[in-house]
Amino acid sequence: MLWFAVLLLAVLQAITEFLPISSSGHLVVVQQLCKQRGWMLLSDPQMFTLDVALHVGSLLSILVYYRRRVLALLTSDRRVIGLLIAGSIPAGVAGFTLKDFFEAMFQNPTSSLPGRSCSGPTAGRRARRNIPR
Repeated sequence: MLWFAVLLLAVLQAITEFLPISSSGHLVVVQQLCKQRGWMLLSDPQMFTLDVALHVGSLLSILVYYRRRVLALLTSDRRVIGLLIAGSIPAGVAGFTLKDFFEAMFQNPTSSLPGRSCSGPTAGRRARRNIPR
């Protein structure tokens, strides 16, 4: 049943990543449901690794789909590479510094609820603002 649960999470990630909802929050909830049903017997660090792998898969699919645009952007202006690196450093530092906090937050459906409940209304307001009248 582990493979079924992983496949279910991968499909959920693929669908929710590109919608204006929290893909991470939905993964947390479905992972807990899979654990309760006995479909997923992974430790918390393994579950976190699975989350990261699912998000890396999303990133790779985006890079493959937009490969021509990404290559054109990177080759047209060399400053872009430096800006990408400089912009990634704060995120990397925050990730390593707050690793335990994020692991605990994404393993508990209750702690991920505020992000899920805020992302829907925020996305709805943005969508209404961008509708041509």
